[in-house]
Amino acid sequence: MGQFTPEIEPLRCEVMPDHLHLIVRVTHPMQRPLGNAIGGFKTGCGKLHTAAGGAGALFAPGFVDHVILQANQLANEFAYLRDNPRRAAVKALSPDLFKVVRCLKVALKPALCSAGAGQEPGACAPCPAPEAQASGFFQALGNHFLLGRPLVQVQVSRRDFAYKRTAVRGGAHKIVRSSVGEPQVAFATAKYAARREALLAAARRGAVLISPCISDGERQIAREALFEHLPLVAMRNNGFSKLEKPSGRQFEACAAGRLLLLAPASWPSVPGDKPMTRADATAMNRICQWLAGDGASTINYHGLLPADIDALALAAVASPTFNLSTFQPFDLK
Repeated sequence: MGQFTPEIEPLRCEVMPDHLHLIVRVTHPMQRPLGNAIGGFKTGCGKLHTAAGGAGALFAPGFVDHVILQANQLANEFAYLRDNPRRAAVKALSPDLFKVVRCLKVALKPALCSAGAGQEPGACAPCPAPEAQASGFFQALGNHFLLGRPLVQVQVSRRDFAYKRTAVRGGAHKIVRSSVGEPQVAFATAKYAARREALLAAARRGAVLISPCISDGERQIAREALFEHLPLVAMRNNGFSKLEKPSGRQFEACAAGRLLLLAPASWPSVPGDKPMTRADATAMNRICQWLAGDGASTINYHGLLPADIDALALAAVASPTFNLSTFQPFDLK
């Protein structure tokens, strides 16, 4: 590759049974897009494959890439490539734990609705799901049997915990991380500390934490659960791609049967990080309440009507035969 495209310096290649990973450095401005060089590399390899008697195309169309922007990211990528053969062996030993399921039917377990029972306005415990929707449909990756154990919902207000953030170009903000990639804490209230300890203690006694991983506090508790090797069901607002696979601590937890990743069946996979909308957060919180049942948290939905909250959640986990074109969304402002 370096001979044909001198602007590119290949740093490492890891060849796997059905794919390969490349780390390359662009040393100075290129005359053509990087994709052209990758395409030329694939074409050259394909010609060698044919000359050696190979049948059919060597590569599938296209490729997946991302830009490494920081030194610690580069070190992580080298470590990932070195560890790739071991992870492939682990996946071969437990293939069902790493297989994306597109339509997993799960029973919903709504607890009694306690709205209006002396709570602040807008606070609402899980209301019973309509009789016609006793189950929800999900995309899933990991150990499905975790859903059969007692679930305890993780819910943390943004007022009680936050990571440090710094401004970046364009007016956005990113989380400040340590040299090893750990997020740095800006503040944590006593209420958060008590909630965190109660949730982790329940998991140590055998419960499974279920988290929408929306707020910083929810993500932090999920991180600590994985670090302690505790079981976790994590909800996400993005569907799974065809080549989806967990990495880092999530990979190890998945291999050990301690992790289940869930996404509502009607939410497609979106490349990159999908922005979290209020509609997404509302649906995810309600779905987690329904899945947790008696272990659900009481959540303040800030004035939204229970029927509207339920409608969002039901549309997200509806049967594949559900016609989303007939669903009329409402104003969440």
